[in-house]
Amino acid sequence: MPKQPEPKKGKPKKSKPLTQRKSGHKNTACRRGKGVYYDEKKRSINISLTPTAIARLEDKAVLQRCSRSEVFERWLRAQTGGCEADDSPGR
Repeated sequence: MPKQPEPKKGKPKKSKPLTQRKSGHKNTACRRGKGVYYDEKKRSINISLTPTAIARLEDKAVLQRCSRSEVFERWLRAQTGGCEADDSPGR
C-alpha cells in the first residue's frame, strides 16, 4: 500500500471572504501609489458602522464584485455629484 503524504503542519489556510478577494480589473495595471479606477491614490481611514450597515455594505460588495471600500467610494461620489461615479467599472 502506498504511503499517504503527511499532513502539513501549521495553520490551515482560510478562504478569504468575497469582499476581501482581489478584484479583477481587466486591462488595468496595478501600480503601487497609482489609482486603479480614479486618478488619485486612496488613503486609509476608519469609520464606525452598525452591524446592519456592515452586512449591507458587504452584500453590495459581493453583488458588485468589488471591495467594500469601492462600494463606499462609488456611493459617496454619487451622493456628492462626483462625475467619475457614472464612469466607474461595474456599473
